[in-house]
Amino acid sequence: MNQKFNKALYLLDKGRYDEGLGLLKAAFDEVDNIFEKLEIKACIMEVFYELEEFEKTKECIKYIIDNTSEDDESDPRETALEIAEEMGCTIKDFE
Repeated sequence: MNQKFNKALYLLDKGRYDEGLGLLKAAFDEVDNIFEKLEIKACIMEVFYELEEFEKTKECIKYIIDNTSEDDESDPRETALEIAEEMGCTIKDFE
């Protein structure tokens, strides 16, 4: 992952959510690798969920589901499905 991603994680850990989210979004825009994009998007999704910004959380879940397959056992997909379930949604809600 790039430096912006690492710094974002540091800021989020310190409770500086606006700055951390800004860096996560910048890191997402800078990477070309889909696996890195999915990891970053999963982090963004978790922050939005913690901040109770559920519409933004759902947008992230949709992105992750759209860019992974059912057979994919990636961490971002598993995390997205867990959060969707906690929100009372099913995968069908994102298709």
